[in-house]
Amino acid sequence: MKHFTIATLALTALTVMLAGCNQSATAVTDTREADTREIRALENDWLKGATERNADKVLAYYADDAVLLWPDASTVSGKAAIAAVIKDMLQDPNLAYSINLAEESMEIAKSGDLAYTRGFGTITMTDPKSKKAVAAKGKYVMIFKKQSDGHWKGIIDTYNLDAAAK
Repeated sequence: MKHFTIATLALTALTVMLAGCNQSATAVTDTREADTREIRALENDWLKGATERNADKVLAYYADDAVLLWPDASTVSGKAAIAAVIKDMLQDPNLAYSINLAEESMEIAKSGDLAYTRGFGTITMTDPKSKKAVAAKGKYVMIFKKQSDGHWKGIIDTYNLDAAAK
């Protein structure tokens, strides 16, 4: 009886160990389709907020630790600093954006935690020297990170303008 109990325990232990070895790693669920929809909606809300000059809508786009890397400007880090820049930008009476988000490209990491979009557009702003409206074409890259609440927010916002025709 004693040998039977020891053999049963050994067999049980071996079975548990082998079952643990045969289990594959947990598969990562591919959420890129849903993530694409959420990021598109976020970008549409940003563009709508900018058009409406609604700072709260624009700021909702950014994570608390986001960074702006805009041309001819210092790096702006953190939502509080970004809020000041956005509020100032939205006061420009000539501010207008022309961005076709449908032509933009988007890449979402298979891990589901990082994404970026890139595209082209036109921005119209008041020239600080001439005080006249000036339109400029350019390109942008936006990097997004999935937040702890499962929603996407922009973490790095950068663009540059094409060279003016000579």
